[in-house]
Amino acid sequence: MPLDLEHKVEELEKSAESRKGIWLLVLPLLRSRYFLISLFFYLSLLMIFAGYKISSYITIRGSFDEGTVLVLPPMAPPPPPMPKQETKAETKEVKVTTTAAQVKTAVTRITVAAPSEFVRKETLNVMPVLKMAEVKVRTDMSKKIEGARIARLQGVAKFQKDWGVSGSKRSTRAKFTIFQAKYLDGDWNCNPTSLQNMMLQIRAWSRDRIDAQVVPEVLDIGTDKLFTIKPPFVYLTGHKDFRLADNEVKNLRDYLTLGGAIWADSALAGRRSRFDIAFRREMKRVLPDRDFEIVPENHEMFDTFFDNIGLPTGMNNYHEPIEMINIGGKLAVLYTLNGYGHFWEARLNRDGKIEWGRVNLAGRKEKPEWQYVHGPHLRVPRSESSIIYRNITDETERNTYKFGINVVVHLLTRYQRDFMLLPKELPTSPDVKNRTSRPAGNGATVTNVPASTNATKAGVSK
Repeated sequence: MPLDLEHKVEELEKSAESRKGIWLLVLPLLRSRYFLISLFFYLSLLMIFAGYKISSYITIRGSFDEGTVLVLPPMAPPPPPMPKQETKAETKEVKVTTTAAQVKTAVTRITVAAPSEFVRKETLNVMPVLKMAEVKVRTDMSKKIEGARIARLQGVAKFQKDWGVSGSKRSTRAKFTIFQAKYLDGDWNCNPTSLQNMMLQIRAWSRDRIDAQVVPEVLDIGTDKLFTIKPPFVYLTGHKDFRLADNEVKNLRDYLTLGGAIWADSALAGRRSRFDIAFRREMKRVLPDRDFEIVPENHEMFDTFFDNIGLPTGMNNYHEPIEMINIGGKLAVLYTLNGYGHFWEARLNRDGKIEWGRVNLAGRKEKPEWQYVHGPHLRVPRSESSIIYRNITDETERNTYKFGINVVVHLLTRYQRDFMLLPKELPTSPDVKNRTSRPAGNGATVTNVPASTNATKAGVSK
């Protein structure tokens, strides 16, 4: 038989040589018949192996053999009986009963296969379980709390309406005077030239968009001027122990409640100094229910006028974190412990470097007043032997001034976003309608928030 097949193949080769068309493609195949036989043999082996693997996979995944575990959701109490539906099959009948609880809680598609020769599959398309989203229910308590918040913001907006603040970051525009807090005890004016130099630098960097009065004004916090002048913030410094009078404590508390702010800068860098101990003690009297907290590195004050300036190094390389007290989610008390006021006693020139030469402080050519403005802590210009603080350089001066203008811009603009979203009317609530006000001094008022809002002694919530 093989000889006859070989003979027939040779005849086909001869016939293909004498013909044209498709036979020209058949002729090479006939001449490579041994390659075709080998290819057919290996393809057959491959198909046999693949069929074996596929059949074993189907047997494992599609049967309930011993060792296979079917995990179903927890059973719930059965619902009322449903009418049964019978399915007829020629060889076998398989019934699948699924409870409503199983359908509700299952999160995958369940496929059940019968192990016998007749296989019937029942596929259940199950909806996934959805968790209930948080739903804010408008209750009387929530209306009272929201009404108290809106009432306070309206009071703050009224308190700040004369500040003339608009814009943000480099486009901030404002016209204000910086006030230095005068308290009964202590040395409140220990760095007399720092604020003046700070205002000059703010005007220079903002190109007069922030129209700050160069000469600061002294504000006695024991008087009603806090509520008649309504300053955006007051600057408080010193390096001695001090104690606030009772009327100073009350005035500061009402002032902070109305939307004002305190920026305190210790003239003795570091913790546990005389000023540090005294200031923390007196702030506890002003806001007894509040504690200082560390200002995080991503706080918006580090990204207001200048972007991402970080915390500058203070005197003698002190690098204590700055601290704050918030009222109503807004900064109310800022406390810097690194003695930045000493840096601001030295003035910068147009190149951003320490001004070592004499400057005409009078500003007039007719009667000039030439003085050195490099600050008392540098003593003689360019003489390192007389420098008290070794880390005063052009770079540290620029960094502290950048930090200073960022703080000022933040204190001026911290409520602007809330004012834009402030509704015109309060939420309807009987307690909001019965809200009363008491005078805080010469026309200013302090709103009494209803006691049901769990307001703090300062009159606001955290």
